[in-house]
Amino acid sequence: MKQGTLSGLVAAAFTPFGMDGELNLSQISKLAQLYRTNRLGGVFINGTTGEFASLSLTEQKLLVEAWQSDKGSLPVGVMLGGTCIKDMQELALFSAEKEMDAVAMLSPYYFRPKTVADLVEVVAEVASTVPHIPFYYYHIPSLTFSPIFTCRSVKAMYSLLSCFSCFTCTQKPLRKVSSLKW
Repeated sequence: MKQGTLSGLVAAAFTPFGMDGELNLSQISKLAQLYRTNRLGGVFINGTTGEFASLSLTEQKLLVEAWQSDKGSLPVGVMLGGTCIKDMQELALFSAEKEMDAVAMLSPYYFRPKTVADLVEVVAEVASTVPHIPFYYYHIPSLTFSPIFTCRSVKAMYSLLSCFSCFTCTQKPLRKVSSLKW
């Protein structure tokens, strides 16, 4: 399986819903065309704008299938969530089967990791399910309330996981990120 590369400007794609609150998957082709026309480097679906927490696993899979059908040459990454490890693993495997280009997770936000080792263990448990596609970690403490983010945690993820590709950090200040040395 060959996945593309997310690079350049990558959009957080909104999940379209109808007036009835149900997924409106017929809008995916229009969104995909809009992103391709504007020459984006890719999109992240299923929740970098927060929808994954409101979708069932079945709905998340339907969203992945819709994007698979309409993505064309546009690289697509899938947010797996951050609460149920088994659901994240299942969605990661499904995303890989559907030839999505990357997967991502954020820190568990209900039973939060207490140490760097705890965080790395959870990330490894999910990422090891799909070691053949790029894996991203999304650090967003304003929503997860997870204070764990250190140079040590990122280095541990890079050294432990061959598929670990990137992290996204919304933490302020970014001094911690700028001090990373490889």
